[in-house]
Amino acid sequence: MPRSAIIQPSFASGEVSPWLHGRVDLAKYFVGLRQLQNALVMMYGGANRRTGSRFVCFSKGTNEEYPERLLRFKFSEEQAYVIEAGGGYFRFFMDHGQIVEPEDETVAYELVTPYTEEEVWELTYVQSADLMYIFHVNHQPQLLSRSGHADWTLEPFEFAWGPFEKQTEEYYYPGGVTFWFRPAPWQPGTENTITATKDFFDMDRLEDYVGRQVAVFYGNPADLDPGAYGEQWGVMKFLEVIDKRRVRALCLKEIAHKGAYAPGGINLRMGAFWKAGTWPGAVFLHQQRLVVGGSLAKPDTFWASQAGDYPNFFFGIDPGDGYQFTLGSSEVNAIRQITGANRLIPLTAGSEWSVSGSRTDAIEPDSVFAAEQSSHGSNRVRATRIGPAIIFCQRMGRKVRQLLYSFETDGMNSENLSILSEHITKSGIRDMAYAQELDSVLWCVREDGVMAALTYEPNQQVVGWSRHVTDGKYRSVASIPHPDNIQDDVWLVVERDVGQLPMATNSPPE
Repeated sequence: MPRSAIIQPSFASGEVSPWLHGRVDLAKYFVGLRQLQNALVMMYGGANRRTGSRFVCFSKGTNEEYPERLLRFKFSEEQAYVIEAGGGYFRFFMDHGQIVEPEDETVAYELVTPYTEEEVWELTYVQSADLMYIFHVNHQPQLLSRSGHADWTLEPFEFAWGPFEKQTEEYYYPGGVTFWFRPAPWQPGTENTITATKDFFDMDRLEDYVGRQVAVFYGNPADLDPGAYGEQWGVMKFLEVIDKRRVRALCLKEIAHKGAYAPGGINLRMGAFWKAGTWPGAVFLHQQRLVVGGSLAKPDTFWASQAGDYPNFFFGIDPGDGYQFTLGSSEVNAIRQITGANRLIPLTAGSEWSVSGSRTDAIEPDSVFAAEQSSHGSNRVRATRIGPAIIFCQRMGRKVRQLLYSFETDGMNSENLSILSEHITKSGIRDMAYAQELDSVLWCVREDGVMAALTYEPNQQVVGWSRHVTDGKYRSVASIPHPDNIQDDVWLVVERDVGQLPMATNSPPE
C-alpha cells in the first residue's frame, strides 16, 4: 500500500491546544505543533531554538510571592535602562550590567521609594524623555528623573492647578455666604487666613481639607464670561484648619476679591486629588496631555492636563484647557490602565473604551466622545502597543487579546490571540514585554513561573505561541535595545533555589 506524506509548510501557528488536535478542518491546524518548548516561531514561519540567558547579578529581595518587577526606561536607542523595582527601592541596569555607586563600585546605585513589594506590581507609569510619571492609588504620584547613568531622583509629582471636581450646589453659597480675606486681590505664593461667614469646616473630617486645592470664583455663576471662563477662577490650597470658619491657605493662582465681602456669594470647585483614596492609579500621555484616572474615589473617571503643560489640569473652554470625563456605563468598572494610539483607550475591569473628539480626532474640553468597544475587561498587566494593535491581558489573566481598529465597524475589534493555544496561558499571566527584534516576540511570564512567548507578525499570518522553561521560575520580564543595537535584549528575574532572585539577560546571537 503506498505511503502518503503530509507536507507542513510552516510552524506559523506555534503550539496549539490539545483541544484542536483533531481539528483538521482548520487551516491553522496544518501549520501548528503539538509542542514547542524552548524554541521560538520565527517571523518567516520556521522555528528556531531560543538563545540562553546570561547572569548579571542577584536581586536585592527574596520575597517569592511578590518578587522584584522590571520596568523599562528608554530615553533613546542608545540610552536604555531596566529598573529593578522592589519593596521600598529602585535599582538600575544598562549595557548588560548593574549601575553602581560612583564612589564605591561594590555598592549598587539605589533610590528609596514609597512602594511595598505588593504595590510595585500595581504601578502604572509613562515616560517622557528623561522623566517617568509613576502612579499608584495609595500614594501621591511620583516623578522619576534621570540626569546621568548614576544620577536619578524620585520626588512627589505636584499638580500645579487642579484637577478639580465639578461644581455642585454643596459648594455654591448664594446670598453673601462667602470667604473673606485681606489684602485683595490675593497674590500667588502668599499665605493668608481666610474666614467663612458661616460654619464651613467639619472638625471631625480635617483630612478632607488639609492639602486640598480649591478653585474659587466670587460672584454669581451667571456672571462668568464664557470667553474667559478659566481665567476668572483663582486657586488656593488649604494648609491648616483653625476652626469651623477659619483656615490658613496658600494662594496658587490670583484670587480677585472686591472688598471684605463679595456680592452674590462664592463658587468653589474642590480639588480631586489630595489624600490616599483620591490619587489616580492609571496614567498615559496622549495628544500632548498627561491623562490620569482610576482613583478609588472615582474609579471610572479620567482627567487630562492642559496641552503641553503636564502639571496643569486647570479647566476651561479653550481647546488646550484641561478636561474631565466619566465613562457612561451601566456598571462602575475601575479604570485599570490607560493606553492608546490615534485614540485614547481606557481599559477598565469590565470593558474597553475608545475616546476621541466629537468633532475631530483631537479631544477638547467641550468635545469628548467615548464609546464602549468590547466588554472583556483588563487586568493590571501593562498593555503593549505593537504597530496599530493594543495587546492586553483579559481580566482573569488567562487570555491575551488585541484591540485593532476595523473600517467595517468603525471601531476597535477585540480578538483573542490565545484562543488556539488556550493551554499556554491557562495558569495566568503576571508580566509582559515586547521585543521587536529579531522576531517580534511578546514575552509573557506566567503565574507558575513558565514563560509563554507569542511571535506576532500578523501581516505574514504568523501568530504562534511557544513555551519556555528554565532551572527555576521566571518572575518578571522587560525588554530594551541591545547596547550595540543588534537586537532587543530581554531582561529577566529568575527564581532559583539559591536563596535569592538572580537577574539575567538573554545572550546576543553568535
